Amino acid sequence: MRHTAIPAFIATNRGINMGKKNKPDPDELALIEWCTEVEGFLVAAGASLREAQDHIEEQAEWFTDQFYNGLTPEEAANEALN
Repeated sequence: MRHTAIPAFIATNRGINMGKKNKPDPDELALIEWCTEVEGFLVAAGASLREAQDHIEEQAEWFTDQFYNGLTPEEAANEALN
């Protein structure tokens, strides 16, 4: 199953897009959590928090693909750094 790119709000405020009846979409929540973990690995590798957030935002489709392809956050961060 392929979803759209990561929502723009991930890098800015960690908001959650609320759907019907104010229940967040489980797939979207999982993707946001995963991206937050990727962000941590990018920062640990030397990127500033802003650089990590900007990179994830700019490469949203690529990161979304990596999430649905089953990469761990660490693997995705390593791929992004190479």
